Amino acid sequence: MTDDQIRELISKADFKSAAWLLRGITNLGGGLLLCKSRLIFIANGRGSMLKGQLEKLEQQSGQIGMAVRLMNDERVTIFDLHQNEIKTKFPWYQFAGGMKVKANGALYKISFGKPVERNVAHTDNVRLREAKTNFMEAGNMRLIGKKWKALLLRD
Repeated sequence: MTDDQIRELISKADFKSAAWLLRGITNLGGGLLLCKSRLIFIANGRGSMLKGQLEKLEQQSGQIGMAVRLMNDERVTIFDLHQNEIKTKFPWYQFAGGMKVKANGALYKISFGKPVERNVAHTDNVRLREAKTNFMEAGNMRLIGKKWKALLLRD
């Protein structure tokens, strides 16, 4: 998909939000879209994922060349699935701040907030500001997650 096609898709989305695809301690940032009953994740480059993780993601998706495109920090559609093809769960331990999407034997763990990257060299004042920011972010994540849950789990 070209950048122009991605921009057009984003503009036509019924609902969209920032999202992060989680793999172990690494992640891939991008956007999650619901467009005409299709759930779509578009990544904005490689995030913090390692080459091997990107290659495994490529293998899962069946998209030849995906890992190289992500390593070159290109925008890439990770999945584009009809709602009938997926099973979604909103685990209680994520407090509506994330979800799991299962389709075609693949499991995608999604967070609606940017994963925290910890820097141990911070002062107490910086840690206090970070805690306040993270607390506010958790509230935003829950609001977004509740909206996704209402959209994806309705009959």
